[in-house]
Amino acid sequence: WEAMIQDLVACLDNYEASVRHAKLEYHWLLEKYPASSSLLLSYANFSDTVLNDPKGAENMRSQAAMLEDGDSETGGVAKGMLSGDNDEARSVGDSSASSNAENARVRMWKE
Repeated sequence: WEAMIQDLVACLDNYEASVRHAKLEYHWLLEKYPASSSLLLSYANFSDTVLNDPKGAENMRSQAAMLEDGDSETGGVAKGMLSGDNDEARSVGDSSASSNAENARVRMWKE
């Protein structure tokens, strides 16, 4: 049983790391393409199914709908959405830390 438990813990650790990597990638993409409604919809689906965050997902879907409707007040939609999220997102949102965050992205995927 102990070996099975260790395998399960390793799988869960891998899952958590993968979720962190995916969130970082989404945040990086949203910083690069803040007016992409399809990207917002994709992240909304990820938030709904993987992060179990239906409220955040619904917010992203309504922001994507505003972008698709051409609402002029949605200029900083994606950037504003990232500001309330985790530390990785905040570092990506800071323009001076953007290249550092991109370097971190590359290092994480090489590991």
